[in-house]
Amino acid sequence: RLSIPTHEQFLDPVHNFLRSTCIEVFVSGSEYNSRGRGRGSKSNLVGLRCVHCKHVPKRERANQAVSYPSKTANICESVRNFQRTHLEACDYIPNEIKQKYRKLASQSYRKIPLKYVKVYVAEAACEIGMVQTPNGLIFGAPPNTSGKPSEKLQAIMS
Repeated sequence: RLSIPTHEQFLDPVHNFLRSTCIEVFVSGSEYNSRGRGRGSKSNLVGLRCVHCKHVPKRERANQAVSYPSKTANICESVRNFQRTHLEACDYIPNEIKQKYRKLASQSYRKIPLKYVKVYVAEAACEIGMVQTPNGLIFGAPPNTSGKPSEKLQAIMS
């Protein structure tokens, strides 16, 4: 999934829910080798996808089921696009999950400015080993397995 333990301390419950229940990180293989948006082959790139319709052929999925953020700074926008476009349109997300999302989304939470959320999300991606390349994101760094956030992530959270 797209969540790490510190998300609960920093992100609001809606984003925690989406990241832990609906979206997963994956590394594209040869089945994703189609060309798109001028970046050439998508093989070995890190992508985000809906866990509920990942098994369904592309033509049967709602929009924004899969995204390939080009930079760690774009992950936040990919999640927001999933939330706005895919979540309610996906026929494979169980109604219980959609209802829980709606309930969470209807509540008020401490608002963290989006610019801080974006910086946090980008650094959290580095915590799990994502690295930016000219072609997109890959897993190329060792993940933080210490169980504690890095100093950089702690500084963002403070």
